[in-house]
Amino acid sequence: MRSRPASAPAAASLPTATASSPAAPASAAVRARRWSAVEGGRFVGIDVARCLALLGMMVAHILPKMVGGRVPLAQRVATGNAAALFAVLAGVSLAQLTGGSTPHTGRRRRTADAAGIVVRAGVICLIGMLLEHLHPAGIAVILPYYGVLFVLGLPLLWLRPSRLFLVAGVWMLWAPVASQAFRLLDPTSVAGGFSGLSVAGILLRLLVTGEYPAFTWLAYLACGLAVGRLDLRRKDRAIQVMCAGALLAVAASLASYLLTSGTAVHARLVQSWTGPAVSSWPALQPHVQVGLEGVTPTHSWWWLAVNAPHSGSVADLAFTSGVALAVIGLALLVTRVAARCWQVLCGAGAMTLTLYSAHLIMVLPQTWPDYGRRRLLPEVSVVLAVGVVFAALRRKGPLETVVAVLSRSAARATDRALRRRRTAQPAR
Repeated sequence: MRSRPASAPAAASLPTATASSPAAPASAAVRARRWSAVEGGRFVGIDVARCLALLGMMVAHILPKMVGGRVPLAQRVATGNAAALFAVLAGVSLAQLTGGSTPHTGRRRRTADAAGIVVRAGVICLIGMLLEHLHPAGIAVILPYYGVLFVLGLPLLWLRPSRLFLVAGVWMLWAPVASQAFRLLDPTSVAGGFSGLSVAGILLRLLVTGEYPAFTWLAYLACGLAVGRLDLRRKDRAIQVMCAGALLAVAASLASYLLTSGTAVHARLVQSWTGPAVSSWPALQPHVQVGLEGVTPTHSWWWLAVNAPHSGSVADLAFTSGVALAVIGLALLVTRVAARCWQVLCGAGAMTLTLYSAHLIMVLPQTWPDYGRRRLLPEVSVVLAVGVVFAALRRKGPLETVVAVLSRSAARATDRALRRRRTAQPAR
C-alpha cells in the first residue's frame, strides 16, 4: 500500500498459514515440532515475515518520501519491498490453506477449497473498497487488488512447486511487456484510484492499470504458492529459499544496472518520463527511487529494465521477489529457536487485515493528529501491542475471524452440495 502519487508498500490480510504434512509416526511428529518453527499449528516464520511487511508499509506511509531532494534510507528499504513481501506471503498462505506440502486431493475437496477462497477474496475486496472510500486521493489500498489476485491464482493452486516457480519466472518476464503493450495501445488506461470509474473501468484498474495490478502481480502469488508447497518444517528448505531469494535479488539489481547505465538509455528515460518535469538523469533518479504508480511509462521499453519500486517492470518484479524470498527464508530459520516468543512478539503478523485496516483509519487526520514522522513510533507501538495481546491470548483478529468464518462456511456449503449431488445421481 502506498500513498499517491508516491510509492509505498501495502499490506493486506493474508489467509492463515498453517503447518500441513502427511500422517507420520508420533516420534517423527515430535521431532518435526521440536526442530521446526511451528507453534499452535502455524508457521511462526510466516507471521514474522508478515509483521515485518506490515511495519514496512507503515514506514512507507508515514515517513517523508524525500528529504533535501533525496530519498531516506528507510523509504528505500520499505517502498516496494513490503508490498511484494505481502503478495508472496499471500501465495504461501493460500498453499497452506489447501494442504501445504501435501495438497488436498479429490475434485469435491478442491472445489470446496476454491469456493472458500472466492468468498475470502470477495470479503477482502469489500473491506478494501470501504477503506478506499476513506482515502479517495491519499493512500492506495491494496486489498481490492488482493481479492482479484486470489481469484486469478485459482488455476495455479494444484501445480507442483517446480512448475509454480517456472510460472513465476515466465510471468515476471512477459507480463510487464504485455501490460506496457496494452497500455501503449490504449492511451485512456491511466493509473489512479477508483473514484468516478464504471464497473469496466474498475476491473481494468484492478487488473492492469492500478497501483498493484493483479495481472502483473500474479508472479508474486505463483512464487509464494511454490514456497508454500515446500515442506517448510525442514531447515534445508528455509536455507534454500533464503539463498535463492538473495541470489535473485542481486542478479536482478545487477542486470538492471548493466542494462540502464548507458548515457543514451538515461536520455531516453528522461525523455519518456511522465512525472514531474526533469532535465537530467540525476534529477530523475530520486523520483525513480520513490517509486512509480504501479506501472511503467509507456513511451520507452527501457523502463522494463529499470529497478523502480512499484513500477511492475521485469527488474522490479524479480528484485522484490528475491527480497521477499530471502526474508521468508530467514524468518523461517530464526524462528526455529523460541518459536513461541517470536509468535507473541510478532503477533501483529497473524492479524494483518485487522491491523492494516486500523492503520488506514489511524492515518486519517481526523483520527490521529498529524505530527509527521513523530507519529510513526506511537502507531507502530499500538500495532505491536495489540498483536502481542492477541497472540498471548491465542486469539484471532476480529476481521480475520469474520473472513475465516465466511470462507469456511462457503467451503462446507459447497462440499455438502456436491455430496448431495453425487448421492442423487442414479447409479450407472
